[in-house]
Amino acid sequence: MPDPEGAVLAFDYGMRFIGVAWGERRSKVCRPLASLECRTRAQRWESIHALIREWIPDLLLVGLALNSEGQEQTTTRQCRNFARQ
Repeated sequence: MPDPEGAVLAFDYGMRFIGVAWGERRSKVCRPLASLECRTRAQRWESIHALIREWIPDLLLVGLALNSEGQEQTTTRQCRNFARQ
């Protein structure tokens, strides 16, 4: 069970880049950490695993891409697939 006041590593999934942020649930502070360029699937996961090993978060979070009206769009399915992996 994650620490309710622990650290979060958050991902903003994109086809070419994945934005990564680091946050702390206790202080409710979040800051940008990295932008990962995704040339290959292997590169993407290698970079993500390295960040997880370095920062040791209590929770991983993936942002869900919705349109301006809050409805799902094409990239929503891709975000869900990324989160499951």
